[in-house]
Amino acid sequence: MFKPLVSIITVCLNSEKTIEKTILSVINQTYSDLEYIIVDGASDDSTLDIIQKYDSSISRWISEQDEGIYDAMNKGIKLSSGDWLIFMNSGDYFSDDNVVAKIIKIYNKDKNSLNKTGLIYGNALVVNEEFGINYRLGKKINGIKDFYFSFEGSPICHQAVFFCRDLFKEVGTYNKKFILLGDYEWFIRFFSSNSGYITKFIDIDIVKFQMDGLSFKLLDKALTEKKNIVMKYFPPFEFTVYHLLLPFIYLKFKILVLVKGKRIFKIYRFFKYRIFKSFKIIKVKK
Repeated sequence: MFKPLVSIITVCLNSEKTIEKTILSVINQTYSDLEYIIVDGASDDSTLDIIQKYDSSISRWISEQDEGIYDAMNKGIKLSSGDWLIFMNSGDYFSDDNVVAKIIKIYNKDKNSLNKTGLIYGNALVVNEEFGINYRLGKKINGIKDFYFSFEGSPICHQAVFFCRDLFKEVGTYNKKFILLGDYEWFIRFFSSNSGYITKFIDIDIVKFQMDGLSFKLLDKALTEKKNIVMKYFPPFEFTVYHLLLPFIYLKFKILVLVKGKRIFKIYRFFKYRIFKSFKIIKVKK
């Protein structure tokens, strides 16, 4: 059985409350051919003390100023040497200790596409207690059209994706000018490209992560970035539809911020997730 080297990359900044859980999730993986890279953005809390505690289990780590999360992720790519890469940032953790082993085992079964697969991805368990978010995200992406009508977010979860190393040579690394949506822009670049790579969806839970609500808190910035990405990559009709819907999307999120934690918000969530489930957009956690 082919045993590719898998690089797990964690980026963090002042993450003393979450970094240890992420580190333990990585170093407890049963797959043997792992490389673990941590890129810290010059934390001034006890994050570095926790990293040093597990120094013997970390392949390489650095701590220095960066220009944001996607700049740090690009540094992680350069520091890594794995055939496959996955980003498990501070606060994210694998759904169980056998995730990487299961992914590689399934990957090896498909002999015909071993050298053609660019992305392997699965489900993400998403939680944000403050905003009442609790669902399973995961579905097969058929191409760039799946992004055209995903108005509020990305149809693929970055934390649940294994990337073939060569993709970053062909498609490029993350555009660090995007503070919130650099991964979304990268996926659109990939699915818009003619790289020749195929993608493989595996219906297993890969990651659990606490959505930090940053897009809610920086709503104006998030929607501006989304609009710029849509304007650059989407065809005229799809961009026009998104542009017309943008005021309603903005108003919706503003209202959600105001009513979060209230009964009306819980009712909204209940019906939203049931509708999404019926269209197989998300899977409600049991």
